[in-house]
Amino acid sequence: MALEGVFIMTGLIGFWLLFILIAILIAVWVYRDAQRRYPGDSTVPLIWLLIVLITGIIGLIVYLIVRPPERREMGREARTI
Repeated sequence: MALEGVFIMTGLIGFWLLFILIAILIAVWVYRDAQRRYPGDSTVPLIWLLIVLITGIIGLIVYLIVRPPERREMGREARTI
């Protein structure tokens, strides 16, 4: 009987660790994506990182809706002209 409780607790801990790992990976992806989309000295990527860490999937959805288009590099524009 006590062994079943250990397996249940292990499963719950594993689930939460997986949940936290996925949340951190999503927040890091949002941060890196925001770094590409906002000017280099902007604090906006850090703000988005915190928002997504705190709000989770809701913050990710909001970010995907409101994020600006990607900035083009000067080298890419020069090649297309």
